Amino acid sequence: MKTAVICGLSVLLLAIFSIQVDGFVVLLSVIPLAEQRDIALLFITFVLILAFLSHRIGRRQMHPWLAVLSLAVSGAIIAWGLQVLEFFLYTRRGGIQWTFNPFEDEFRRSVYFVFPALLAGGALSRLPWKVAISVLGGISVLGICWALSRIDKVDPPGFPPVAKTGRGYPNVVLVLMDDVGYSDLSSYGNPLVSTPNIDRIGREGVQFTTGYCTAPVCAPSRASLLTGRYSQRFGFEGLTDPFPFIFRYRNANFKDAPNGDHVEPQVSWWKQTPLSVRGLPFSETTIAELLKAQGYATALFGKWHGGVHPNFSPLKHGFDTFFGFKAAGSLYADRKDTAVVTRPPTDTRIDKITNQLYNYYLFDGDKMLLNAPRIYQTDLFTDKSLEFIEAHKDNRFFLFLSYGAAHAPIQAKKAHYDRLAHIQDPDQRAFYAMISAADEGLGKIWDKLEALGLEENTLVIFTSDNGGATYLEINTSGKLRGGKFSHFEGGLRVPFMIRWPGRVPEMMSDARPVSHLDILPTIAAATGADCSGLALDGINLLPVLGDTALLTHDVLYFRNRYSKAVRAGSLKLYINEKNAVSYLFDLSKDPSEQYDLSETLPAEKRRLEQKLATWEKGLMPPLWRQSTNFAIWGRDKYYFFGE
Repeated sequence: MKTAVICGLSVLLLAIFSIQVDGFVVLLSVIPLAEQRDIALLFITFVLILAFLSHRIGRRQMHPWLAVLSLAVSGAIIAWGLQVLEFFLYTRRGGIQWTFNPFEDEFRRSVYFVFPALLAGGALSRLPWKVAISVLGGISVLGICWALSRIDKVDPPGFPPVAKTGRGYPNVVLVLMDDVGYSDLSSYGNPLVSTPNIDRIGREGVQFTTGYCTAPVCAPSRASLLTGRYSQRFGFEGLTDPFPFIFRYRNANFKDAPNGDHVEPQVSWWKQTPLSVRGLPFSETTIAELLKAQGYATALFGKWHGGVHPNFSPLKHGFDTFFGFKAAGSLYADRKDTAVVTRPPTDTRIDKITNQLYNYYLFDGDKMLLNAPRIYQTDLFTDKSLEFIEAHKDNRFFLFLSYGAAHAPIQAKKAHYDRLAHIQDPDQRAFYAMISAADEGLGKIWDKLEALGLEENTLVIFTSDNGGATYLEINTSGKLRGGKFSHFEGGLRVPFMIRWPGRVPEMMSDARPVSHLDILPTIAAATGADCSGLALDGINLLPVLGDTALLTHDVLYFRNRYSKAVRAGSLKLYINEKNAVSYLFDLSKDPSEQYDLSETLPAEKRRLEQKLATWEKGLMPPLWRQSTNFAIWGRDKYYFFGE
């Protein structure tokens, strides 16, 4: 039994230190409790089998080191089998059908990870109990010190003395939806769903028809939105999630998916950049920090995605209040809730991963709620927002309502699902029911502002973090090409609306290019916040909206690893180095990006290439390694996207 315990502890310690202590702790908050239970039971089984093996091997007359080698080989084979069993249990629970090759990650982990740990454990077991435990304790202390040394120890930024807010300054409500594409709202031409409360922002304000995010994926897009700067300038170019550390994410073989979408891991899981580095750097100033300095109460309800590690808490980036989740997504409700319709998308392996990966885990500030309120997530964030508005009705406030909708997993309230009976596809019906729930929530926000007399002096901005997740095959980008995870227009162009009675024109449709980069400088101008010391890439839209002759952005840049684009005037250059392609489009004549003008306008193509190259010289290298290649359908073939 001694040998088994020492070997088991060696395997566990190597697992923790390979992922790093901080990352291991974060993973425990992400992996569903049911799966944690399975892993724990299988680990105990592994130790008991090791005890039996060591007993049987010990009874044989063989050289001690040959016995250690035999135990290591046998234990690695057993570990391999238990990993396959754990994967089988996981997929059976989720009802997922995956093509599974046990000779990939499971086998490699057993050979490169379990086998050496068992060799070390077997060698230690030759020592007396006290000596072996002392050695393991010393290794643990050294490992913890090493892991902690890799954590960025950055104190929360200091805030200037709170200034009294001027009477004319408005409250600010910033509503951000997730994976809602350009054509997913009724105001942008979607006939399948009605979104009157969202549409009201554009109807009573300005609706932009050429609004851009800065990246076709959540985390870097949000980083740019909150800072008014290209996130690539400060090395924020990929997702912050612990997905690369989670075996489930890496085990999935997407290459045989019926629609071809797949994920291709790029870096071995033990070489991943620590979670303590994967987040919004403190060198950057957020909207919340600016407004907090102006005396505003600041709150974020919903999705953060600026880093899952405690280093990157929203409370350290200017928010007084945070209630929501920190990673890419979360369950909207319990899968067994009869008032909720849960739809795994038809044949998309990417989303089948997320549908089973996400747990219902929420944070109140930095405290994780293991027993979070079992209220439909969208409604919960709406309720929290209403409470915040009520509490701060006599003061200025900044409300960042960051709905998780309509990011996977696809879960809709049955009441909204039933209202959309005209949509035949059940997955698509659930998707638009999720958007309906958010629209209903925004209607409650309108009612609260009106009841408190705050509606006229509240600046409301609405947008989505990136284009629609067309790989789900339940929504489209309309006439636009591509979607999320692509630098075609379908991945970059998003719904974008502003309303501020008396300060912003009403019923105005504006075709000039605008960007998420413009949100911070616009809010700063409206609230009197001083951002003159910030090297912003966005512009204040308020004077532009009052004069249609003024230009907005002549050039907009986009890059995520090897996939990139630049829009200059009406021309757009798309480059994908992994696919080895580059296209030139004239968006004024070809918004669907069908006709490549590279041969027709070679001089213009070279000009845009030079602009893009010059911009890239001013960027920081990415702060963390690329984890994955996504392959997404782009009308004619699959295009890679690295994060």
